[in-house]
Amino acid sequence: MLIRFTRLTNERHRLEFVRDDGTSEARELETRSALLHDLVHYAVETEAGLMASFYGQLAGGKTYESLTAEPSSEAAPLARLIYTKTAGNPFFAIQFLTTLYQERLLTYDDRDGSWHWDLAQIRRQRFTDNVVELMVGKLLRLSATTQEALTLGGRGEVLLFDLN
Repeated sequence: MLIRFTRLTNERHRLEFVRDDGTSEARELETRSALLHDLVHYAVETEAGLMASFYGQLAGGKTYESLTAEPSSEAAPLARLIYTKTAGNPFFAIQFLTTLYQERLLTYDDRDGSWHWDLAQIRRQRFTDNVVELMVGKLLRLSATTQEALTLGGRGEVLLFDLN
């Protein structure tokens, strides 16, 4: 599927997608909120490999209209928590959501195409409000070998890996 974001004005953009079967849809959206949302949505789905999520469902033939119905009131507290934790920073939002997904605190059900989470459990986690601390925490969860390779690479040394 081809996805195209086109700036129309400083306030509006056009979201267009052309499916592999040739069918297409396009929407004109308000840029300030929707463009960032669309880009983060796409990045998270791609990073997490969620083929049955929003863009995957669009590729599969579902209409934009059917997928953008008013969100449930259940999602609003999670959205507020994400915004509070990330201060609206798109990079941090992606990292935070990816961490929630990797820690299985945010899960996707392919059967019904819905996301599930336990907000109380997410709040109990000791996630930082600082993107640097979040990234350091992610690095510390890597294996010792991987950490050593990153340390060597960070000092400008040449790293050679034989994958055979």
